Amino acid sequence: MNVSGQQQADLDALAAEIGHGLSIDDPHGRLVAYSPHHAGADPARIASILSRHVAPEILAWQNEHGIATATEPVTVPANPELGMATRLCVPIRQGGKLLGYLWVLDGALAGAALVAVTRFASRLAAGSPPDVNSMIGRLPDSFDELAAAMPALLRTRIQICAVVPSPVAAFTGAEFRRLTTAIPSALRSSPSYIGSFVSTTHALALFSNPAAVTELAAITPDCAVGISEPALFEATSVRTAHFQALAAAELSALDPALPSPLTWSGLGPYRALMSTPDTTLSKLDSTGLLTLETYLDFGGDAKRTAAHLHLHRTTLYYRLGRVSEALGVSLDDGLTRLELHLALKHRRLARRTLG
Repeated sequence: MNVSGQQQADLDALAAEIGHGLSIDDPHGRLVAYSPHHAGADPARIASILSRHVAPEILAWQNEHGIATATEPVTVPANPELGMATRLCVPIRQGGKLLGYLWVLDGALAGAALVAVTRFASRLAAGSPPDVNSMIGRLPDSFDELAAAMPALLRTRIQICAVVPSPVAAFTGAEFRRLTTAIPSALRSSPSYIGSFVSTTHALALFSNPAAVTELAAITPDCAVGISEPALFEATSVRTAHFQALAAAELSALDPALPSPLTWSGLGPYRALMSTPDTTLSKLDSTGLLTLETYLDFGGDAKRTAAHLHLHRTTLYYRLGRVSEALGVSLDDGLTRLELHLALKHRRLARRTLG
């Protein structure tokens, strides 16, 4: 969920009225808003304010006390080992759907204060703006929801950027929490930025054309960034752009010959390989595959290939001769080189897991 400027002001006023610090988390532990009244802020809450995300062990403790299924306020007891004081959780629900939690720090409430907090949670649910970032994370399936939430995007041009760790893996917990805050913080000043979403395997950012690629790459130095072609904001085009961005990012991370950031148009032979079967190279072992791919990546330059592989030039020629013999082809033929190079890149492509 998101909190508007007026809702933030109302949160601050309510915290001052009841004399307790208040904060709002989404169902996944992302800190959405908090009041400046810090009298009851325990170490756990201070840490979540700094990282903008609740630690996994604290989420587990809260969930042990039934907050995810609660429809009424729930008291979560103190846990000194986690740096938590007692706090009150008021679920924020809209038509039975859990939108988040309103937390009252440092103690229990009763009487008028409890009524005021409960009513405020109800107002948050009723007036909660659409969660555009969540919709971006569910693209392309959420296209209709996003179009309804942001009708101004219809008939405009957009671009999608994807970010994946390089080498490809899941984000660490620390990197996941950092990017959840760093991406919107770095991009929200760009007039083209629409929203973003970070999952455990990749991040997506949606822009009105053109994309703020420089800013995105600057905050993801250990990642690969892929960029779709500009596309009209309509269902089919958004689906295509989503595929292009993920393919460019992941292949940039999988293939060291490709740069980052990488546009879809910069994928070169990979664009033609998306449906090409790889049956050419089955007779080569790993040494032959590495030697051949490096040789072709360097345009058939034997000197550079030998230096890159730390081989004597004679050893390189011997390996290339074995490759030619195993495949029954001549590496002096340009079309043969192109076919083999495409087949080698198809092996990289087959390792994709996203999109």
